[in-house]
Amino acid sequence: MVVPGGLGGLRKAGPLQADGVRVSGPDRKALVLTDQSCEQGRHCLSTGYEATFVKNIMLPSSFRLHGVRVETVGSSVWSVDSLQVRVDGQKGRFTGPAAVAKTRPLFFSVGCVTQASELSSVPAGTPCLWPCLGASTAQKYCYVDEEKKKWGYCAPACETKSTEDSQMKSELTCAELNWPTRSSANDDGAVCAASDEAPLKGCSGEVPWSTAQRNCKEVGARLCTRSELEADEAAGTGCGMDRTRVWSGTKCGTNEFLSLVGATAFRGQLKPRCTVADEPLARVRCCADARALRLRFRRSDRDAHALPAGLSIENSGGLMNWAVVSGTNWRGDFGFFLQSGMRGLLAPKDGQHLDVLLSGVHTAPRGGIIEFFYRIDSERQADLLRFFIDEMEQNTGGLPASGTVAWTKASFSFSGSKMKTHTFRWRYEKDGSESLGKDVACIDDIVVHGIRGLEP
Repeated sequence: MVVPGGLGGLRKAGPLQADGVRVSGPDRKALVLTDQSCEQGRHCLSTGYEATFVKNIMLPSSFRLHGVRVETVGSSVWSVDSLQVRVDGQKGRFTGPAAVAKTRPLFFSVGCVTQASELSSVPAGTPCLWPCLGASTAQKYCYVDEEKKKWGYCAPACETKSTEDSQMKSELTCAELNWPTRSSANDDGAVCAASDEAPLKGCSGEVPWSTAQRNCKEVGARLCTRSELEADEAAGTGCGMDRTRVWSGTKCGTNEFLSLVGATAFRGQLKPRCTVADEPLARVRCCADARALRLRFRRSDRDAHALPAGLSIENSGGLMNWAVVSGTNWRGDFGFFLQSGMRGLLAPKDGQHLDVLLSGVHTAPRGGIIEFFYRIDSERQADLLRFFIDEMEQNTGGLPASGTVAWTKASFSFSGSKMKTHTFRWRYEKDGSESLGKDVACIDDIVVHGIRGLEP
């Protein structure tokens, strides 16, 4: 049961013949709240009064509010000063004034929608049907269809977690627990999850919520939130729990917490349910927060002729260093990125190279993932951008690269090693022939997933 409420600020000179608020659900069908749902049946949108709707409507626990539409049936024009909607913790607010007429209804988005991006597969303003995904330091994205095939970047105003969920942090990170942040069911790297992996003590049976919370907390983890379970962050982690009910850390009532099926592929068999915490009705899957190192380049780096912490320069022969410059970044916007020195007499000569290193990176024993964008404009198959992990050259992801290559994303997994830290090296290398193009390579938005931190 959910209670939409707090719709106020509608006024008009004269009585309302018929009016309503249409709340669009994920199936795009409208739920209509009429003047008959006014509190105690009094002051229902009358002149000089504020109206409050308190109408109970049966909705599935997976309901997502995407938009509110206010329309009039009569010919009168109404003025909307403000409008607020609450549905099961989802809030939408409109601040006017706005004139509403039969031919000019008011509509405003609620919840998360996508923003404009050349990389997105849907237009800006498309409602997100799934929670925003992505590591805490990365630009988040959401799926807009049930099949999770179409996606877009979440608008900046999106609330990716409820206030309560955002306060849930694990004592240990994924790297410290050595739990994987990516799986066949989910690869956004935002959190990690486990059902029986050490230091957990094996598969759980059906237990009360307090036991589930304690089992996770004892190892430095926490219960997964509703959003994380619905995003399949814990799916496929073992113990046959993909088809069973799993406790979440999301509160839904007094001494009640949501329990959900372990994998969304089976949510047709088990619907989300608000479950009394004292009852042993669900199993235990634990989540922990991932940590990522993200290097962004800023105006201050360019102006100070400096690099972000952790980056350093090596070159062969006193060449012009890699430098932070301005221009069109990987998003297609004006921004700042790293470029391999300068053109002309300051560029590397034949057989020389320019290296930039990210060193002293602590990661999980199981290893991690590094992602970055690169661009190059050089003599094809001659002047190359190369990439190395712990001095081993990587020959996938389009690298080594040469010729004219627009901004391209590269992603590399690397295993753990006996070394305490990892080193990543980008090299722009010249051969013994002529120079073509701008003769530069560029790097932007470096992200290392699964880190413990940087070497002090």
